[in-house]
Amino acid sequence: MDLQKTALQICTIGRMLYEKGLVAAEEGNISVRTGENEMLITPAGVCKGRMSPSMLLRCNLQGEVFESNAG
Repeated sequence: MDLQKTALQICTIGRMLYEKGLVAAEEGNISVRTGENEMLITPAGVCKGRMSPSMLLRCNLQGEVFESNAG
């Protein structure tokens, strides 16, 4: 899986959700499973409409972070 492309898609979806009023500022998270035991996930406390790929976290399914600059 192309992590950079996936990170860009997550940010695009976050921006669309925010622009359509489906999330307010820092609500919720978006995640994509990228392997058998890993995922890319949006950080807490960040406006979903203003995310960049460099803000995403790569972690395992137990929540342990591998990389904090995953995009």
